[in-house]
Amino acid sequence: MNKRQNTLHPIAISKVMINFAVNQGADLYMCLHGTGIDEQQLSDGAALIQREQEMRLVENIMLELPNVPALGFRIGLSYNVATFGIWGFSLRTCRTLRDALTMALRFLPLSTAYSEISAFDTGECFSLRLNAQGIPIHLRQFFLERDMAAAINIVKELSLNEVQQFNTEFSGPSTDNVDIITQVCGVAPEYQRGHNAIFIPIEYVDKPLSTYDASLAQM
Repeated sequence: MNKRQNTLHPIAISKVMINFAVNQGADLYMCLHGTGIDEQQLSDGAALIQREQEMRLVENIMLELPNVPALGFRIGLSYNVATFGIWGFSLRTCRTLRDALTMALRFLPLSTAYSEISAFDTGECFSLRLNAQGIPIHLRQFFLERDMAAAINIVKELSLNEVQQFNTEFSGPSTDNVDIITQVCGVAPEYQRGHNAIFIPIEYVDKPLSTYDASLAQM
């Protein structure tokens, strides 16, 4: 069994999904049905839930919002660095995007990611590759797009929106999500490729982040 199966996630990560779903017209109680999550837990910032609970929540949201295009990608865009608590704080202390992404991957189980993520640097580009094979097949596209969108949002936030263009590739066939991904990334995604990946322009990877604070990093 994947050791990450037993990882507990902060409920704040799921609360982002719930808030998005409710704002789209989903019923809160239907979203929570069978998850073992109650409203009181949603108000407890220290509450932790199991991956199985989070996956049941996603199943419910998908059933509640069957006609919302690019559901996983749009929910991923709702996440920001602060959502992830200490994991997000650690990214704030990094000097460059490379340092931040290295830190992010080192402690990936503390994030919301379900995909296995790895970094590749060819010297001409820096990419994050996402392997979603370990995710149940009916949830695979949702979590893949959510993880990808969350990563893009985090890079934009850390760079203070300096990074605006991301090439993206998917190993599967084209979906009806092309328009929103193109709008967010500035470039149309490519499908039927060898892997799922995000490409970050290399000129930004080792550029010092304007938010870097040596004293904060030391703390």
